[in-house]
Amino acid sequence: MARRALLWILLVATVAALGAIGAASWRAVGSRPAPREPGPVELRVAAWVAEGLRPTGTAASQLAEGWAALAADAAGAGRDAARHFQMALALEPGRVEALAGWILASASADDAELEELRDGHALAAWALERNPGRGDLLAAWSRILLLVPGRGPAEASEAARKAVEAGGGTEALLALSAARLGSDPAAAAEAAEKALAQASADRRPLLAAARARWQAGEARAALAHLEKRLAVDPAHPAALALQVEILGAVGRLAEARQVLRRWAAPGTSALPVLLQAMLAYQVEGDMGEGRRLLLRARALPGDDLLQARVLAHLAALERVGGDAEGAARLVGQALARAPGSAPARYQQALLAFAAGDAALHRAAAGALAGRGGERLERELAARTAELAGRKDEAVAAWEDLAAGSRDAVFLLRAAGAEVRLGATGRAVALLRRAAAIDAAAGRGPRAVTDFWVGPPALAAAAAELGSAFAADDPQAGLALASAATCELLLGRLAAAEALAGRAAALAPQSARPRLVRAQAHLDRGQPAEALREAAAAVDAEPQDAVGLEIMARALEGLGRGDALGARARALAVDPRLAGARLGNARRLLRDGQREPARLALRQLLADEPEQPQARALLYEAEARGR
Repeated sequence: MARRALLWILLVATVAALGAIGAASWRAVGSRPAPREPGPVELRVAAWVAEGLRPTGTAASQLAEGWAALAADAAGAGRDAARHFQMALALEPGRVEALAGWILASASADDAELEELRDGHALAAWALERNPGRGDLLAAWSRILLLVPGRGPAEASEAARKAVEAGGGTEALLALSAARLGSDPAAAAEAAEKALAQASADRRPLLAAARARWQAGEARAALAHLEKRLAVDPAHPAALALQVEILGAVGRLAEARQVLRRWAAPGTSALPVLLQAMLAYQVEGDMGEGRRLLLRARALPGDDLLQARVLAHLAALERVGGDAEGAARLVGQALARAPGSAPARYQQALLAFAAGDAALHRAAAGALAGRGGERLERELAARTAELAGRKDEAVAAWEDLAAGSRDAVFLLRAAGAEVRLGATGRAVALLRRAAAIDAAAGRGPRAVTDFWVGPPALAAAAAELGSAFAADDPQAGLALASAATCELLLGRLAAAEALAGRAAALAPQSARPRLVRAQAHLDRGQPAEALREAAAAVDAEPQDAVGLEIMARALEGLGRGDALGARARALAVDPRLAGARLGNARRLLRDGQREPARLALRQLLADEPEQPQARALLYEAEARGR
């Protein structure tokens, strides 16, 4: 209590000292007279001073150091730059450039907490009312909109566009790149590359361009940007981590591990070992090796944020292994070290949802502050609504998330959620959409992530769908076949075949159960058996594109030339079918037609940027041409 009283005394004294300076300064640069009472910037500065901020030098020198720290893009640069901008504001509370810089730096800090981001959001809104056309403020506003709950990429993109038009320079282009990363990664890459052309000494655009090119499925282009970034800073953690992520996701695990071995001398950092663990358990599915490496990483040097990240990944493995109590304990340890840890908050949200703890889930989802991306944020919002008993809102959220998706796994998970919410009619519509997608084509190496949900999500969908309808319901066969598809994607072939058998008994004329069994035979290396099931499915439903493509794969497995005709029929029914497009690209590569193959794969990735097999195949196609 005595410490709090002292802080309030310091705060009041500082506000009194800054009030006159701040009022005069904001009047000089704003379009409206500042209020006689201290404004929000002065109050924020006073709080920083009361918490121990001791400004030195001049505002101009602190500004220069802040921008230099951001441009250098070193580890922890966001927090370092934010400190310089805080001191600039303390020295000149009305310096709009300093406020914009502080918001930009806070938004880029890995350990930013929701309260800090909300402060930045409020201050940016206040400042924009007084300076509505400033490019630097608009860029800062765009960045903060991506991270504050309730806003989003559409608003951020519009703000960034205005920032570019207002002459916001590098910061505006980088904000535009960040805002468009999810919706239009090619445009995001172009914005980052324009920023690089404008400010070649700034190291951030290279990493931003690499992320965007990778999001667009262009692994080679992304790696080329990373090579340039690492040429000036060979040990840059974020660049090396992205390099490892890309190599792992295109199936080049040996190259990824070589990068990790070169990264640092043994025992000097936990980060390379953490990434090796992520490759082991997320890409290769080796949970035991992942746990062993994470325990090793836990014993290695790392700051609080890194150690919290390691603990969050250990918690993920405990959660998937069924030890919710152990996972919660690890999450608690992670948040004790770094309350702003996004990976720890995500695991906390997953555990809270499983436990039905609405308050904890809401708090954890809010604390993530958009750092897992828009889709993850919206999925968490749907679960928050479900736990709060707002079922109609939750169903609508899942419908919005599933709209336009070509990801069979996600559609099956969304359908499972709708069954759980009692919206079985809507779930059936999603199941029909999922049935028209070649689910097996979506398998393949995935990029490592700090926001890993793991097999339980799809397993839960299988359980929901397997018991969704009574045996005499006309939709029971579709639901059981969909549950069988979930099991197939989880690699549990016996369970998949058992569910497919139940589905076939209820719907003997349906092609779907036979196609599950056909794909299970292909997974076992039994093309003759697969062809028998697929041919029967196509006889039952001749216009089933997925059935035609699975039949083409079986024919290929037998070395038969009529595979090409079956695939052509599949594409005539559904020109977007990923499995058939991948099959054609592979044939082109086998025939030495590298350029047509690259074009076909780029077109597929334009439609489905995260298609794992297309990314790996395009990487291979481009490697052959080097």
